[in-house]
Order: sequence, then structure tokens, then C-alpha cells
Amino acid sequence: STLTKIRHVEVVGVVTKKKSPINSDFFSLDDICKKNMIGTFYFDPKMSKPLFNWIREKKPEVILCIGWSHKIDSNILSLSTFISIGYHPSDLPKNRGRHPLIWSLVLGQDKTASTFFELKDKMDSGDIINKVHFKITKKDDIISLKKKLEKKIINQLKEIFKDIKDGKLKKRPQNHSLANVLRKRNFADGVIDWRMNAEAIFNLVRALVKPFPGASSYYKGREFKVWVVKVSNFSPKNTEPGKVLTVINKNIHVKCYDKSIIITKHNLRKIPKKF
Repeated sequence: STLTKIRHVEVVGVVTKKKSPINSDFFSLDDICKKNMIGTFYFDPKMSKPLFNWIREKKPEVILCIGWSHKIDSNILSLSTFISIGYHPSDLPKNRGRHPLIWSLVLGQDKTASTFFELKDKMDSGDIINKVHFKITKKDDIISLKKKLEKKIINQLKEIFKDIKDGKLKKRPQNHSLANVLRKRNFADGVIDWRMNAEAIFNLVRALVKPFPGASSYYKGREFKVWVVKVSNFSPKNTEPGKVLTVINKNIHVKCYDKSIIITKHNLRKIPKKF
């Protein structure tokens, strides 16, 4: 949507999906493409040859990849006559790999970056084109963090395409010795263990708010979702982790390893005495 409004930029085609069963924050580009009369190719891993031919016919000067969870083949990248540009919501070379925004919250990091880089065959390893740092506050959750990124991305794209037009696009290599690669998350990564400390539980919950799947806990073997929590310094001695301390207006006060957590939003119908 932003690209269609930047002067001297013509979007000749968009590769997208009709739906995604694995991406909670999936957004269809259909309406935007139809409104702007942009040709669309619906991705299927089994259609690599048709995809290659479709892109080749478009004769792109720049291939731009944002929010794409599949590795792009080098033969596709070679179709851009000027450059292929990727995007990663982390301070590359740090935090390459999967789910960098969620991991940045889970790990309690206080800053990250919005990074555009040259796409190469090795994931997230190309030269940096444009990077903007910004803070992660205790008030942030995954939604507020994504909104911060969206604002950064819009301004960065304007800068990048102005630099391309003016012949001033600069690249700088990543320091690969500083790189780490984040693994793909699994279900167990989203489960609260009440033996965790309060800060870790707080970070996990805010990393998985809607439309993401939410942090999980269990009561009598049945899963329930925890959506919002607050950290409390109240930590009674001789009280085991997972014990419910008080329940006030459906707010559940639970002992964890060091302090305690107040669950203020959840989907439990019956309030337990312990987890």
C-alpha cells in the first residue's frame, strides 16, 4: 500500500497467499492489489516454475520481500535487474531466524531494530541497506510493537526508494561474528510454568496476545488462555509456586517462583485454588 504512493515506484506484481493456517496475524493483500490493479500470484510451494516464469515476465528492477516465511530461491532473486531487498524485524546480525518480535519480548529485551537488507542465499545474512533502532518498553506487547514497526517501515521504504532513484543506495556488510539464529517456536514455548519467575511469565504473556494464540496454562488437565497479567511484589514465604493467593472480581493472584502474578484477563470459567 505504501509503495503505490511513493513517486517513481511502480508495483508490477505481488506474490502472496489467499490464506495462512499457521500465521495468526495473516493479512490478505487481495483488496489492495485489486484496488490498484496490480497483478497477483498466489504462492504454492509446488509451483516454483510457474512462479519463476511469472516474475520473469514482470522484469522487476527490485524484488522486495516483507513478512514472508519461506526461503526465496536464488534463481528468483536473480530476476531483479537492480537488487533484491529483504526485511527482518531485528537488529541484524543479531536475532536472525524465526519469530524475532515474539522472542524479543519473551527474552525481555529493551530494544530492537527494523532492518532492510540485501537478500542472499543464506537467510538474513545480506548487506544492511537501512536500519532504525527503537526501544521496547514494559508497556509494549506484540501488537504495540508491530505498530511501532509499521511506522518505521513506511518511512524506511520512502528513504530506500528515494536513494535508489537518486543513485545513492548504500550497503554495509553484517558482522557475522555477532550473529545468532532464533529457532522456530513450538507449543511448549507458550506454556506458563508457575515455577518461572514473575518477569518471565509477564514477558511470555505480552508476547502472545491476540491475534496470536495466547499463553497457556492448565487446570485439572484442561488448557486455558492467559491474556493479560501484572507483576506483584507480594511473595509469601512457605508458599509453593502455582498456588492461588486471592481471587477478586475474577482477577487471579498466583504465586510463582520469586514474586506473584495477577491474571487480569483469561478464559477460565471456574476459578481454581491452585494450578
